[in-house]
Amino acid sequence: MKRQWDAEELIENFTLTPEEIALLDNKSEVNRLGKAVLLKFFQMEARFPRKAADVPSMVVSYIARLLSLSPQQYKEYSFDGRTIERHRADIRLFFGFRKITSQDKKDLKTWLCEKILAYDRTESHLEAAAKKRLRELKLEPPSPERLERLIRSTVSKNEKIFCVGIFQQIELITLKKMDALVNTQSGLEDEQNQFKQSVFNFLKTDPGKTSLKSILKEIEKLQCIRELGLPTKLFTNVPPKIITHYRRLCCKNLVKTENPCGRS
Repeated sequence: MKRQWDAEELIENFTLTPEEIALLDNKSEVNRLGKAVLLKFFQMEARFPRKAADVPSMVVSYIARLLSLSPQQYKEYSFDGRTIERHRADIRLFFGFRKITSQDKKDLKTWLCEKILAYDRTESHLEAAAKKRLRELKLEPPSPERLERLIRSTVSKNEKIFCVGIFQQIELITLKKMDALVNTQSGLEDEQNQFKQSVFNFLKTDPGKTSLKSILKEIEKLQCIRELGLPTKLFTNVPPKIITHYRRLCCKNLVKTENPCGRS
């Protein structure tokens, strides 16, 4: 939740309705204020604050003023124990939400694979999509750490499926040629004839300054790739964003391989 709110935003987003006021605990002023803050926070975020400081002080002050209470009483509200658990349960019921289950998590993973990961791998987009989906289904999301683990697990599973799908399209003879690319025993002599480098390392070399020699060298690289016999329609059904994602990932890994100590 953002920290700064102007007067109009506070009125629009945090004013309590008669139905919401009726839901509050009348036995204790501290619990009355605490439950009101939880309720309006949940209404905005579709989740509960994990600690008192998660709620901006100006929001607490506005809600306290509506209830003719001191905002200082919010500091006495306990975020542990039976009272807050009961308040959370009442608020979930009020908004028609429920806690997320193991089956819900499996369903969310499947949905992410089919609807989001098929077109986008951006971490922020995945998190936003997952939260939006949970809100639509009226499911209280897991903690940020657990949601992050769920998304990472889903991405890992999806990438394995993607890679298997690509692998299955490549003929055995092409796979053998690809293996040969990293073989240094039958590799290429370097320019100083000091050692043999794999064809793969040759393909990774920087083209250098533009010259006839560098152009011929790049043509040789292209010829090496064409001789692999990769299917021409290997990535036909793969969205451009996904191809861009893997291209960036490959470039990142190549930089790590060439510069493992992080030196420039």
